[in-house]
Amino acid sequence: MLKMGASIPIAGRVRAQTFLGGGIAPQVAQFFNRLQTLPSPANQLLYTNLINGLISDGIWSMLDVLCVAGGDPASSLINLVQQSYGGQAADVPFTPYQGFTLNGGTVSYISTQFNGSAGGTNFSQNSAMIAVGNLVGTQANQALLRTAADVSLEIWPEYSNGNALWMVNGASEAQAANPGDASGIFIASRTGSTASALYRNGTQLGTTAIASVSPENGILNVGYGGTAGWIASFWAIGAGLNSTQATALYNRINTYLTAIGA
Repeated sequence: MLKMGASIPIAGRVRAQTFLGGGIAPQVAQFFNRLQTLPSPANQLLYTNLINGLISDGIWSMLDVLCVAGGDPASSLINLVQQSYGGQAADVPFTPYQGFTLNGGTVSYISTQFNGSAGGTNFSQNSAMIAVGNLVGTQANQALLRTAADVSLEIWPEYSNGNALWMVNGASEAQAANPGDASGIFIASRTGSTASALYRNGTQLGTTAIASVSPENGILNVGYGGTAGWIASFWAIGAGLNSTQATALYNRINTYLTAIGA
């Protein structure tokens, strides 16, 4: 643990940057150690509060991927949880402290580099979660999170019928009424072979008993084939979350994004 006033080593070097807060946990330090540019002390504290909060909630150890908007695109594509599965942006403009503006189509999107069929992750057939944030409410018959093939893993925020659509290792697509719009924090979670749910901004939109299938052999993408103008502020992948855990994840992410200025 780094003590107050200690320099944080970055990529094998020591930066003349101090952390304010009386020391940081190893889970926080490993993230800072992989950044090319340290955020300001104030923003370091926001990252720290986010990670420590997720640890306290028991959610951090359930995650494989967590990427959140920061001050620069490189930092915003780094997976907070581990070295693997950092995002790769293809022709996607970035706005500091908001996120990536998706251009639509199949050439402008963010690859999470995560393939659930590879195994060795918290994400599994009957315990799986995908989540994504969008800052723009424009309705569109498009997915915000999906594989290219879109077989069994997706989140569609708001279809023309007023429903949100989702699959998390699902044999078929589920739908639930979305009383809001396409903006917000969407979490799709599978907690059993016939138990899956979709949440928007901490509220459960619906559940389904659609049976699970083996994780799809494909990379999960943010904005692949989606509508131009949506802004992706974060994405996450991991083990299935129950309703209490999904609400906790929403609260932590929302607190961070609000504080950062998203």
